[in-house]
Amino acid sequence: MKITKHTAYWILQLSGWLLFVAFIALFNKLQGNPFTTELWLNLAVIFLLGVGLTHFFRFILLKFNWLQGKFWQRLPKIIMVTLLLATVFHFVQYFISDVLISKEKIAFSLSETLLRILNWALLLFFWEAIYFVYHFVENSRREEIKNLRWEAVKNEMELNKLKSQLNPHFLFNAMNTIRALIDENPQTAKKAVTNLAHILRSSLQFGKLQLIPLDQELKIVDDYLQIEKLRFEEKLDFEIKNNIAVSSVKIPPMMLQTLVENAIKHGTAKRKEGGKITVSIDEYDSHSVKISIQNPGEFLVKNESENTKFGLENTKQRLKLIFGEKASLHIKTANGTVEVILIIPK
Repeated sequence: MKITKHTAYWILQLSGWLLFVAFIALFNKLQGNPFTTELWLNLAVIFLLGVGLTHFFRFILLKFNWLQGKFWQRLPKIIMVTLLLATVFHFVQYFISDVLISKEKIAFSLSETLLRILNWALLLFFWEAIYFVYHFVENSRREEIKNLRWEAVKNEMELNKLKSQLNPHFLFNAMNTIRALIDENPQTAKKAVTNLAHILRSSLQFGKLQLIPLDQELKIVDDYLQIEKLRFEEKLDFEIKNNIAVSSVKIPPMMLQTLVENAIKHGTAKRKEGGKITVSIDEYDSHSVKISIQNPGEFLVKNESENTKFGLENTKQRLKLIFGEKASLHIKTANGTVEVILIIPK
């Protein structure tokens, strides 16, 4: 059974004041005073006044929205209301307990009256402190949830924006490849269209997802490389080496394909002799997978086109939005080979 906030408030309110009057009764007993009917009636009066006046104070807080905004601006009003309620507490409790129940004659002492009002005010301030601390924590938690939801929405919008920029870029290159093949070899072009259809179907199927299984992404990469192989013929060779089980690994859709596309465009395609693209998937550590894309060439940031820089920043941004600091992208150049290394959490 789920307890509502309203029910929880009343449980805490009643149990708190019961605990307070029980403490008074225990203190009275330790002083050697007997439990009398008069004592129980006085405790009942304190209990009812405490519950009633603090609940009224809560009503004022909610009515005038004193829980919102800057607390220090509300503090003078809160002190004034608390002192007023403490005054009411004293005179009502005095009249009922001392005059009606104990049959004492009405006697007024300014110092004693002010002291009792101050005591009740301190008790009310203690109740208010608990109430305000609870709402401060609750509001902080609610604000944190709201910020997390906004962050999720913002990330989703950012990811959708990034994916919308990737897809036209990929389609443009793929269609150019097929167009070049139609006149030269219709049969080969037909095969390229089949590969492209597989890629487009996957793009439509996974386009709305943040992550897809790595084995599905590898199929997209294989289809893409098949298309590019038909275009470059003997100038392009490729190999996909999957050295681990990747069924539990997830990756943003079309990310690997985009990196392979860059490897061909800025590596193999620029060389007369062409070259080989190697995609390797290996264990990085117990929590991560290493994806390596190697191509012949040399990577110099200052010489790269704006599209390449944008594509790499796009990839890094997508990784950060989805995985935070758990994923990374690095580029290494050594011995005439460029290697892009992706670290993806399992």
